[in-house]
Amino acid sequence: MIRFGGIYDKSLLPVFKARYLFILAFAAFTIALHAQDYPGMTILYARSGPTGTARTAGVEGAFGSVGADLGCIGINPAGLGLYRSSDFSVTPGLQIGQNEAVYDGNHTNLKSTKFYFGQAGAVWTKVFADEGDGKISFDSHPLKAFSFAINYERTNFFYRKLQFDASNTTSMMNAYADVSNGLGIAPTDPNQYLEIALAGTVNLLGYNTSGNYAYSNVNNTVSQSGGVLTTGGLDKVDLGFGGNISDKIYFGLGLSVPILNYSVNSGIVETVNGTSTNGFEQYQINSLVAESGFGFTGNVGLIYRPFQWMRIGAAYQLPSWYFLGEQYSAQAISYFDSIPQGMSASGAYPELSYKLHTPMRGTLSASFFIKDHAFFSFDYEFQNLGSSRYNFGTDYTSYSSVYNSFIKSTYGYGHTLRAGFEGAYKALRLRAGFMYSSTPFKTGKAYSGYSNSVMGASAGIGVRLKHFYADFSYTYGFTKDAFNTNDGNLNLPLLLDPVASSYTQHNLLLTLGWKISKEPSHAQHRPAQNYTPPPVDDQQQY
Repeated sequence: MIRFGGIYDKSLLPVFKARYLFILAFAAFTIALHAQDYPGMTILYARSGPTGTARTAGVEGAFGSVGADLGCIGINPAGLGLYRSSDFSVTPGLQIGQNEAVYDGNHTNLKSTKFYFGQAGAVWTKVFADEGDGKISFDSHPLKAFSFAINYERTNFFYRKLQFDASNTTSMMNAYADVSNGLGIAPTDPNQYLEIALAGTVNLLGYNTSGNYAYSNVNNTVSQSGGVLTTGGLDKVDLGFGGNISDKIYFGLGLSVPILNYSVNSGIVETVNGTSTNGFEQYQINSLVAESGFGFTGNVGLIYRPFQWMRIGAAYQLPSWYFLGEQYSAQAISYFDSIPQGMSASGAYPELSYKLHTPMRGTLSASFFIKDHAFFSFDYEFQNLGSSRYNFGTDYTSYSSVYNSFIKSTYGYGHTLRAGFEGAYKALRLRAGFMYSSTPFKTGKAYSGYSNSVMGASAGIGVRLKHFYADFSYTYGFTKDAFNTNDGNLNLPLLLDPVASSYTQHNLLLTLGWKISKEPSHAQHRPAQNYTPPPVDDQQQY
């Protein structure tokens, strides 16, 4: 499941903090808050990839009107109404990523591999029967079946590595000095940015007390190198209910608790080229940002079957409300005149608690069935990504307003198209899918050529026996993104080239499941006149 969105801005942020771009952009607003890419984080948390079971992922998540799979709960809970048996499944996964970073014309490639647990859940289904003993009749009562489900799945996977190298005539310390002077306070002032205070402590920044200005002690051309490791994920626990009315209308309701864990571990090293006049040799600054918390949301959906061979669906996911906490720490070490131990310092911000509201999502879908042999499915999703809102509390009302205004002016509607195919031959299933997610940015807001749009493709295979089933899927995703100084809402000029990134992700999922058939017994004992058999469990045929 490719990480669709703000993860790219967020993961690149420490690189630009190292190059002073982000700090310059946000200096006027975030002296009391941690200098994080809060706008980019809204995209990170709002967008998601093809998740759930290997069957759902195998058709790139185009499951809004197909149903009868645990992967459908987060897409359209009405799919639970198509179940005709109880079922449970588990899905482990493997992610393989490759990131190419371009910084000052230099290309750096880095690969990453990570195992994770993608899904686990169960559904309990009641099919009504008519045996002449007072039970609800399939013939006379419109409610044919209902299902209740509980499911866990990872909706976004944040594991990514980025590395960059370059030679530059300007040190980050020059930018730190500019920021310090713009604030009008000394580098080691208690109200200073954490990284600037640490740089002053280890002698990377000096301060002229008579002129009241800071200056850099790194005055030579430097070689720069750094890296970013992002970890964690966005998990979700779903409770879902779905029903079947007259084998024509299927309805569903879902309640969800998203659980967020996200951390960014970054570092930058600058080494002098040649010999410096003041003995400077090298420094390193590392930082760790950890976000965690939970939220709540819900969704409702309908599926209508106008013909035996066609289904159309619609679903609405409510906005998500998060309650989050952030921890931020940093360390700095410098080397002058070949001092082996160097000078080091570390510090941390107080924990920050805040609330986040991410936008609703609408899904329209249609699927077409070729008897018991195959189906084609199509989903369209839309979100107003510019409607995300932060609440940092009464002490930081002005900061909430600044970030929310920036989000509204920068991001617009996001559109995602998905298409999937599944073919059946006896117990064998073959699947394929394609998806495209548009840029989250409004016109003119994205860095040229790196708009954060996403393309994906998938393939899968499965086997369906009487009770046991197994599915395997492969998904591919590709996106290009970047981060620049103008993401601070101060309209500052682009001081240095942004770090541009091309990210490719491969995901492997394996679902193992077991179903317990509960076909209505009236079909065996007392067939009704004018009775049209309901569609059988989609896990068996179409």
